[in-house]
Amino acid sequence: MSVPPPNRPGAPRPAGIGATYTANQTLQRQQTGYIPVMAAGHTEVITTAPTLGQFWRSDVLRTTTRRRPRWAGMAAFWLSLAAIGFLLIGSLTGIELVRAIALPLSAVAGFFGLIAVIARIGRALGFVGLILALVGNIFVLSWIVRLFS
Repeated sequence: MSVPPPNRPGAPRPAGIGATYTANQTLQRQQTGYIPVMAAGHTEVITTAPTLGQFWRSDVLRTTTRRRPRWAGMAAFWLSLAAIGFLLIGSLTGIELVRAIALPLSAVAGFFGLIAVIARIGRALGFVGLILALVGNIFVLSWIVRLFS
């Protein structure tokens, strides 16, 4: 097995994994399939995690003209609002059936919220839907009441 020759700084090489672009490339080198590689030590490697603003902004930025899908976030948000509504109405009127409907609604809202956050399908509404799904769950509310009383 032969060893390839060492790369010279600024020398063109075939495009491949780890190839980086420089600001002063010529169009001719790009068209022939060769990408000049920056000198060793000038490669920028980001080792920090993105900030919270960059994380949320990544959901907004898009490369195509089509709108990004938001169905999972919207479903999580509206189902969690419905769960909160059923829980409040059932608690105020004392009807157990209405209050019992809130539990599966909040579980489904939490599921859709997880899908939205993980798969980036309406991440902001999915996150709000996750929080509201916890508020609309009778078991979470009873646990919080026991914890703080």
